[in-house]
Amino acid sequence: MGFPMFPSLISAFRSRRPRGLWWLSCGLVATLQASTVPVLTSLELSELEVWVGSGTNRAGLVVDWNDGARVDALAFGFRWNGVATSEDLWAAMLSSGTGLTFFMTNGVVDTLAYNRPSRPGDLLPGTGLHPVFHSAYAWDHADPEGRTGNWICWRSLVPGGYMFTNFVEETSLPSQRLVQPGGWEIWSFEKADAGQRRPTRFPVAALSYPFAAEVVDYDRGAIDSWNFDWTTFALEEGVEAFYIFPERALGRPTVDTTGDDDPIPSDTAAPVVPVFAAHRWFELVMIGGGGYLEISFDHPVQD
Repeated sequence: MGFPMFPSLISAFRSRRPRGLWWLSCGLVATLQASTVPVLTSLELSELEVWVGSGTNRAGLVVDWNDGARVDALAFGFRWNGVATSEDLWAAMLSSGTGLTFFMTNGVVDTLAYNRPSRPGDLLPGTGLHPVFHSAYAWDHADPEGRTGNWICWRSLVPGGYMFTNFVEETSLPSQRLVQPGGWEIWSFEKADAGQRRPTRFPVAALSYPFAAEVVDYDRGAIDSWNFDWTTFALEEGVEAFYIFPERALGRPTVDTTGDDDPIPSDTAAPVVPVFAAHRWFELVMIGGGGYLEISFDHPVQD
């Protein structure tokens, strides 16, 4: 998906100690994000990114909302030691910030939804009037309340990859069934008018929060005196409008900047496009000669 390249890029900035100036903003992250989801023909546990729990045993959870989104189904991983039930699996999922919501009453699913992990101020792809990159992080999935149908649980007890031919329908309660090491638990919303019950599509691995979440270290280096926001040219809200705030590189991509008073006013939002990039002091951080910026994600980066 591109984001794991970002820390490597920052590391390169630090080790090379460039003499020139580097401008860093979330717009760079937006460029790295622009990837599409391939048509999957297989899925292995080793390909999952979002894992909950700890231990040597592993299994996969797949939720298929059948809601018409470009990515209907997402896959998550569960680790444990000893013996674990499906109820243990869901308890780990719901307490680990996966974005999943799951409620059952008398064995019937009341709610099964997904809201992507986010941070204050994020404008996530798919939530505004901006192009949507069709990745596993591009959509939320609402509970199918109001849609005619039922949630059906399937299990694959054969260790290995995600294989439709190994699925069996499961009717026992989550507290009564054991999670099979190497197996899969699949929850699929069955539309009332659907002719095919067994899931026949491959899910996409769910993604962790894909943006940088923390500033580890920052040295602005040698910066010339013209490093202020030329749109402001003065103090703004009591803060000097310099490009020296490393937290500006965190979070979602900058998709809306402001005008530069020529002709769009500086207090009016303007979309970021190739010919009008992010340029405000609250959007960018500058790295001068000998400087560096080190940032981190809030989850292990696997590729």
